[in-house]
Amino acid sequence: MASNPSGATTGWAASYDYEALADYADYLMIMTYDEHYEGGSAGPVASLSFVENSIKYALKKTTADKIMLGLPFYGRLWSSDGRFNGNGINLTKAEDLISDYGATVTYDSSSGSMKAQFTVRSGSAANQVGGITLKTGNYTLWYDNETTLAKKMTLVSKYNLKGAACWALGQEPVSLWKNYTGYLHGTTPVPAITTSVSSQSPSPSSSAAPVSSSKPASSAATSSKAPSSSKAPASSAPPASSSATSAKSSAPTSSVPPASASTEPASSSAPATISSSSQQETVESVPAVPSQEEASSEAPEVDDDRELIGEVKWTSRLSLLYMPVAGAVIIASIMAGERLLVLRKVGRGWYKVRRKNGEEGYVESRFISLKDNENNGEMA
Repeated sequence: MASNPSGATTGWAASYDYEALADYADYLMIMTYDEHYEGGSAGPVASLSFVENSIKYALKKTTADKIMLGLPFYGRLWSSDGRFNGNGINLTKAEDLISDYGATVTYDSSSGSMKAQFTVRSGSAANQVGGITLKTGNYTLWYDNETTLAKKMTLVSKYNLKGAACWALGQEPVSLWKNYTGYLHGTTPVPAITTSVSSQSPSPSSSAAPVSSSKPASSAATSSKAPSSSKAPASSAPPASSSATSAKSSAPTSSVPPASASTEPASSSAPATISSSSQQETVESVPAVPSQEEASSEAPEVDDDRELIGEVKWTSRLSLLYMPVAGAVIIASIMAGERLLVLRKVGRGWYKVRRKNGEEGYVESRFISLKDNENNGEMA
């Protein structure tokens, strides 16, 4: 649901009755992002003050155990020629642009966000964002990395919230998962921003400090939507390839309500990842859904008398889970095209699989194509 950091009483943000919705919902996944959006002026996707004020508003309407903080696993791109006007970009692609064009990267201390500025010149590497080719000219990119995301995550423990949600799994800095639980609980220190002089002459705002000549201070890897206080943004953000639920407790939960449901306009993107501070870290894989012709809801049978190799399809990443349930602990992220040894079918719509490195777990069968294994239990 939309965030309302300024307490607006009219417009899109004000259309959500937090108090009434909380009476009927287990929790409210608040999109504490898109402070700046496609079609608007350039600026951070979710400044710390924007996020915190959104939480404070929600706490006036319901209790902390009903509130899920939204994390933006994406950035937004603006260009001097106007062809890009806040277009959504996943953080993996953002890192590619920063590297390819030798961007001047700065940490904007007033917003707690990362900002990259670069120039595409004739003969530069060719790149596209959302199917649009970057032409020669100047560009500004606002985004988050592990450090700035971690700072937002500490608000979960500060206000004792239910947890955190994201748009969207597969677009985040991979390194974030190493300390994800610690950031939520506030037990792991937030990584410092490493300050260094950029190789290019920066033109950041007065509050921004240069941090790198080609990459943000902490490693990043992996886009989206929600408006400011009263204006609904134009649609843009790249769709998520998968979604997840992440939480903390003594044992994995057996199920988690789907994170894709939303009451916002069709042009907006709801949070896709849930992280609860009162339950164990879990991840629900919800990759791009195949068409009716491509897959059925029933998993293809796995014959005990023959071994099969499965290959991940349709999605850029698929979660390998600890248990065959939506909401199980994540073991690893599997990239599209990876081959897996399928050990057996489990229940409705799940396979138990083994990776080449020996890791075993469960994946949704609808995202796996099967063929006979001719390598006697080993992958080619």
